[in-house]
Amino acid sequence: MIKVTTGRLIGVGIATCIVTSASIYMRTSLADRIKNQKLCIDCYHKLLLHSPSVRFLGEPVILQKPNLSNEFNHITKVKATIALPVSGSKKSGELLIDASRNEDETKWTINYLKLKVKKEEILIE
Repeated sequence: MIKVTTGRLIGVGIATCIVTSASIYMRTSLADRIKNQKLCIDCYHKLLLHSPSVRFLGEPVILQKPNLSNEFNHITKVKATIALPVSGSKKSGELLIDASRNEDETKWTINYLKLKVKKEEILIE
């Protein structure tokens, strides 16, 4: 039988806190890095310039961190599909980005940009 001491319990508790804190930090920093990418910022600005979408959501329109567990989100060297949550004073939804690029380029080409609110989709670009 394993002898459980107070010291071991405290050690396990501290290790659990460290691992949990590290995973929360990594998840938050990854979501921030995706949100602050030039592609995402450019698409957000295009949303703000699309007046039907802004009227539909209600001003101000706020860009939020992406949900990393969303299956739509997939980024490789040459293809990116990202769902960015956006919210306005009237409604909330997702800014759906589909972009691609050549391996030797740094600039993304937006294939389509849509605003999805519940079952409605508004094509922005």
